[in-house]
Amino acid sequence: MTYGGAPRDMSRLLTYGYRVRVEDYLASGWNIEQSILDISIGYSVVYTATSLIWLLLPFPLDFLLAVLVFPPLTAGAHIVAYKRLRGETVEFTDFFKGFKKFISFVLAQFVSSLVTNFGALIFLLPGIIALLPTIIRSAGQLEKGIPDIPATAVILLGLGLVPALAVAIYLSTCFMFIFPLIIDQDLDFWSAITNSWRLVNRNF
Repeated sequence: MTYGGAPRDMSRLLTYGYRVRVEDYLASGWNIEQSILDISIGYSVVYTATSLIWLLLPFPLDFLLAVLVFPPLTAGAHIVAYKRLRGETVEFTDFFKGFKKFISFVLAQFVSSLVTNFGALIFLLPGIIALLPTIIRSAGQLEKGIPDIPATAVILLGLGLVPALAVAIYLSTCFMFIFPLIIDQDLDFWSAITNSWRLVNRNF
């Protein structure tokens, strides 16, 4: 199921690349937002209220809300923008059409987040391992004060922080087109992940 017509052929973009025109994208986004300002405010209220509920929920309910509700709810904003780019009329209910492809959006967000977090964690793992004995020894003894952190753990964590951030930024960028590809190309979650990776790295 596509939103607003047949999928467009993206093979040319993957073959020949593309130009990134930031000013054009910002201007287009601003124009779209201005044209749907009234319903966007309503969507923002719903999204903010959902976020506040998420903050108040205990684990694991907060986790389930983050995993199951936010991805399709966020996808709704992409769907509305996509329809406006095609010159179509949008309604407030369009913001919730991400739930029609619930599985694709949820799995795409979950898998891409897992890969991003794991990629960053690899560089922090040596410092975490060095810190682990201190954490185990001080468990249940916080009333005695904050334990001394080994210098080795501090150094390893410090050295791993920059590459961890770099990897997180890189992977997040590689996955930035997942939702648009599910919407525009009618892809399943894994195809959207791999094609987003290919599209970004074609002109990273």
